[in-house]
Amino acid sequence: MEGEFACIGTATVLKKLITYHDPGPLIIPKGKGFGPDEPITLPSWLSEEDINYYARKYEQRGFTGGFNYYRALDLNWELTAPWTGAQVQVPVKFIIGDQDMVYNAPGVKLFIHGGLMKKYMRLTNIFTTSSKNSNLFCWC
Repeated sequence: MEGEFACIGTATVLKKLITYHDPGPLIIPKGKGFGPDEPITLPSWLSEEDINYYARKYEQRGFTGGFNYYRALDLNWELTAPWTGAQVQVPVKFIIGDQDMVYNAPGVKLFIHGGLMKKYMRLTNIFTTSSKNSNLFCWC
């Protein structure tokens, strides 16, 4: 994956990820990458200047750390086992876009709206945004 991302450039990777609106899972076929180079229209709330800022930040450290999280998923489960069933104690307001790929993954809507999420946190509100540009990202 790192090689694929390097071929198309960090700014393009970020643009493609942020503007991805298929509610299904993100699939990047091996050898085909992100697909054809089509013009990317950024949402109104995101400028080229913003993209360039985040691209510079990612270029300093790369995407490997994020990929390694998924590569070590089994180990992550082992390391976090002591907190199984722990509840977030501070009040939580949860915001998600209706086009978010995680929101549309099997079982997630039921988990959020069916009350299971409240088992793990003091959930005070759930906000689901509804628009073509409703993907939400946390750039922490």
